[in-house]
Amino acid sequence: MHLSDGTLDAPTVLLTAAAAAGSVGVSLWQLRRQREFAAPSAGRMAFVGGAVFAAQAINFPIADGVSGHLLGGVAAAVLLGPWAGTLVVSTVLAVQCLLLGDGGLSALGANVLNMAVLGSLLGYPVWRMNQRGTAAARRAVVAAFAGAASLTFGAVACAMEMQFSGRADFFATAGHMVPLHLLLGVAEGLFTAAAVLLAARSAEATTRVRRNALSMLAILAVVAILVPYSSALPDTLEAAIEPYGIVAAEPYVAAVVVDDTFSAAGGWGGAVLPIGLGASLAFSTILVLDRGISRSAARISDGRVAR
Repeated sequence: MHLSDGTLDAPTVLLTAAAAAGSVGVSLWQLRRQREFAAPSAGRMAFVGGAVFAAQAINFPIADGVSGHLLGGVAAAVLLGPWAGTLVVSTVLAVQCLLLGDGGLSALGANVLNMAVLGSLLGYPVWRMNQRGTAAARRAVVAAFAGAASLTFGAVACAMEMQFSGRADFFATAGHMVPLHLLLGVAEGLFTAAAVLLAARSAEATTRVRRNALSMLAILAVVAILVPYSSALPDTLEAAIEPYGIVAAEPYVAAVVVDDTFSAAGGWGGAVLPIGLGASLAFSTILVLDRGISRSAARISDGRVAR
């Protein structure tokens, strides 16, 4: 569901970029403000970022001639809170864009809105249920519906952006994408519910750190097995805009990793290494961002004490 360069016109690009930048800016401000008492740990944020990157790497067939992949936006918001969830998924999307060329730089704002911001909004009620101590089973059920809904709302948002750009008719695009995303939403809902139940089992901080590390290794191992079999079929967005003759433009910024970057590693290595590199880069970038947020919060706190 990643929009590429050339699929949106200039006004829509500027509008979505401004809205996405504002959303990320508010998330950074809220995280800094909450750092002393309510923000998630850096390790947990980085783990979720790496896991979301890995989950999005595998495309699987969902209908005749069409494939799709998980998003993880709701899961991130449920596990981390809406502000950290927005920041984590936005970072994942930026790494995908710049490292692998997945989604165009001009459409990055729209992709952040469609996946990171919408996912965090839909995950917020489940996160609040967690704060109130609602039973894990009930949270998992609500999270499953929220995760499934994120695919549908994301498809509608894509169709709206294409309509505003004058590229494609809203009703035709949404009519093609929404049914497919309802099917894909089943997998997204199960993934989100599983994330909630897994998190509920992490009680002690030391256990959580170990479990996060082991879970990350397990996720990367599963991805290493499945990525070579990832579907090469057009995704839901590509299939929806194909009748309009819309073709993605050449990327405005060349990807760092291209198809033959790891060709020397063979077919399996060439498929797996870019994903491992991307997940590691997302993980480390989020750690660096978190450290900057913590230092900023500490300076503000020290200034208040000094006064």
